[in-house]
Amino acid sequence: MRRMVWSGVLFVIAWGLCFGSESKTVAVLDFKNLSQQSGYDFLSSGLAESFVTAFSKNKDIRVVERQQLKSLIQEQKLVLTGLVETDVSNSLRIGALVSAQYLLLGSYTVVKDRVEVNARLVEVSSGVIILAEKREAPLGDALFASVQEMAEKMSLGITGSEVGYLSLETSPSGAEVRVGDEILGYTPIAKRMMKPGTYDLTITLKNYEVYRKTVTIKAKETTKVSVALTKQTGEVRPFRTTIGLHFLPLLSADPYQPFFNIGVVEYLNKGFIVGVEYGGNLITHKYSTNLPGGKTFEETQFLYYHRLDLVVKYAFSYQSRYVSPYLGAGAGIVFPGDRDTSWDDVRFYAKGVGGLTLFPTGQVSPFVEMTYYTTSPSEVVLRYRVVNLFGDYNIAEKTVVMQNLFIGVGLQFAY
Repeated sequence: MRRMVWSGVLFVIAWGLCFGSESKTVAVLDFKNLSQQSGYDFLSSGLAESFVTAFSKNKDIRVVERQQLKSLIQEQKLVLTGLVETDVSNSLRIGALVSAQYLLLGSYTVVKDRVEVNARLVEVSSGVIILAEKREAPLGDALFASVQEMAEKMSLGITGSEVGYLSLETSPSGAEVRVGDEILGYTPIAKRMMKPGTYDLTITLKNYEVYRKTVTIKAKETTKVSVALTKQTGEVRPFRTTIGLHFLPLLSADPYQPFFNIGVVEYLNKGFIVGVEYGGNLITHKYSTNLPGGKTFEETQFLYYHRLDLVVKYAFSYQSRYVSPYLGAGAGIVFPGDRDTSWDDVRFYAKGVGGLTLFPTGQVSPFVEMTYYTTSPSEVVLRYRVVNLFGDYNIAEKTVVMQNLFIGVGLQFAY
């Protein structure tokens, strides 16, 4: 047993000699849960790891590897938490074992959804508390942002580095402030201790536009920043292709029926959507050809018409993950696909649309849409050429209703 302990001690001493003598060595112990609620015991090591992470970013501080620290403490049958309060000699023994100049230890209390954290930095040689910090914050990101602030303040205190200060206010308050991927804190931030340098801040608050600002922190000076956040009025979204199938005419048994559409829509600010769609209409018509001998030959003619629409919609809750209803209106043109049909059959029309998009913020968004469109007049006679079996042709007529109500389904694909 003693051989294992001394092996650990020699390892730590050798590890310390590999670094410059000017570096400060810190051992971070688990925090003690004073709330007597075992459900929050996970914070004991979680808070300690947050301090380790912050200390490790300072090149002038060496942090004792925590697994090595725990192994040595277990070998000595010492308690890992609450050492200074119960037995000063134990803390000194730990410092000697790991060759640490400082010990970081602390405690926390949980009341409802808020956590109060107390941290103390103890000089091993004297047992004197060099720095003490206390923070209270709700459990979550805000708590660990506060812990990071405590750790950075202690880190700068350990190395004796020159520091500056940042005071940041936002209107409204409660905004999250990040430097890169790390949370600096939540506004208002009062005299946050920071190393001199230039920092790129990202300030975010739900329902407000993201604000970015570069600040310069100078030694022994306080940099004050005041930001008025802008209310978010919408989100600019990329273009999305749409593919749809329209079916089930509701108002006519003989419809001038659109059977598909494909287009491009763009989501604009405030939920407005502008789209251009191309579609097809298919009309069937049976006609008869008189044959010699008084016989009649019947054939079905399929007429294809192009359809081009311009639509404007307004989407409600279009930033929702799940569902977004919308209403809109548009105008379009229908023209024949057969080069031999008359251009007198070209018709302009107006339409109204209403629908529901599922998962509007996803890459693939299904939708259900109801469309009502009409021309004036609503009933028109279409004329087209019919070629008979002998190569001759005549002009056939088909009366159609260009006024109808349809249900459509489709998909939107974001790109």
